[in-house]
Amino acid sequence: MKAAGLAHARASGARLWLDLQLQRLGIDAGIVHGYNLEARTHTRVAEAVAAGQVDAGLGLEAAARQFGLDFIPLFHERYDLVMSQEQLADRKLAPLLDIMQGGDFRGEMDRLGGYETSHTGEVIDAQPSRGEASAR
Repeated sequence: MKAAGLAHARASGARLWLDLQLQRLGIDAGIVHGYNLEARTHTRVAEAVAAGQVDAGLGLEAAARQFGLDFIPLFHERYDLVMSQEQLADRKLAPLLDIMQGGDFRGEMDRLGGYETSHTGEVIDAQPSRGEASAR
């Protein structure tokens, strides 16, 4: 018998989100068929769905597209690359920042699907003098 769903590794953000939603709804995770099955990546979740090993799983739109699956967005999540001012000033990181700030990179992210890139490459000072985050 195949599992109804496939969860991410226990410490992952997707698994923590799922656990929080189940708790919020008063659903015992023990009754969710397949809850104890774990995948380490979004791609592995999509691969298991595509292969018919499970009925559904939490994952990224880009992974779902890779396997020709339907996708229902549940929430939006923001990711930031965090570094110190000294690291930001290090010329070794300049090529990375140049790529992230370029239109080609944003275009590639848009083609993958599910990524909002309007702030990609933006440098944000997390400790401004007034106590508010400000873009530079």
